[in-house]
Amino acid sequence: MASDFKSKSINYLNMKQIISSLFRQLLFWMLLFALSRTVFLIYNFNLLRIEGVGFAEAMASYWHALHLDLSTAGYFLIFPIVLLLVQSYYSPKWLNTINKVYVFIGVFLFCLLTVAELGIYPEWKTKMPYKAFTYLTNPTEVYDTISTGLFFSLLALFVVKFTISYFVYIKVFYRNLVHVTKNYLYSAIFALIIPVLLFISLRGGVQQIPINQSASYYSHHNILNLAAVNSGFNLFISIIENYKNFGKNPYSFYSKQEVDKTIKQIFKTERDSTTMVLTTDRPNIVLLILESWSADLIESLGGEPGITPEFHQLEKEGILFTGLWATGPRSEQAMSSIFGGFPAHPISSITVQPDKFS
Repeated sequence: MASDFKSKSINYLNMKQIISSLFRQLLFWMLLFALSRTVFLIYNFNLLRIEGVGFAEAMASYWHALHLDLSTAGYFLIFPIVLLLVQSYYSPKWLNTINKVYVFIGVFLFCLLTVAELGIYPEWKTKMPYKAFTYLTNPTEVYDTISTGLFFSLLALFVVKFTISYFVYIKVFYRNLVHVTKNYLYSAIFALIIPVLLFISLRGGVQQIPINQSASYYSHHNILNLAAVNSGFNLFISIIENYKNFGKNPYSFYSKQEVDKTIKQIFKTERDSTTMVLTTDRPNIVLLILESWSADLIESLGGEPGITPEFHQLEKEGILFTGLWATGPRSEQAMSSIFGGFPAHPISSITVQPDKFS
């Protein structure tokens, strides 16, 4: 009986060790995000003072950043969770080394990103977007656009921030996992529960739409909104939304010959075919924009019958255009197109680009 109790205690302690390692890593990333936010606010103190930002409002950025920070931490923890799952069955020392190397790379890249943002924010007034990578093809040009003093100051800040962050991780948050006793029941529970929690974290909750940068926006001072937005999350989403645009024109679907041929056919007229439908040269036009409105709701366009009787009445009193084609499949594309008078972006949308405020 004593041996059974001892075995159960060891299994419990082993699983506690694994879960503790997971939460230690989560806490580390959350603190690193908070540190980066603090550096950003201090570095841009003069801009905050010019805009008249109060201390309490600036501190609120930490609270409004929590959801996005947790989601970003979830992305950073995907690989460590896989490692921990393996270590719950098999725990050689080299798996610990892999964890340390992974965190080393992650901290290096995140510190590099956040320090680089300090250099571009005064000019761009935005977080680091994907388009910044287009300038890396000419690194000498990038170097020439920044003063030598600022360049080496930011370089020194990066070295200090990265060194301290990784040192703190190794000394305070990291724990070696060795000689973990296998327990298939505990490992199975870990494998079932943790991925579900991770998925919820990545989505930012159980709401219908996954979390995005707007979840951190809370102030009419955009600098505070950007301080609250997680830099890693912002860059990741920026790349995902725009990677198909890299090095090519997103509006180019046909060859020039096909385009010229199609345009000529569209505008070819044998005579003046203009039909005048208005009784005045200066009409008063009011646009009514309906959200999620498609031909599926309009009976005369082949949609379901009886859904929009009032609209059907308007058809009789006015003119129904039946040859319209959408250039974008989503509302966020259509809205920016209508309000901006520009064709809808075929891949992404200006609505989901936070740097539109810059």
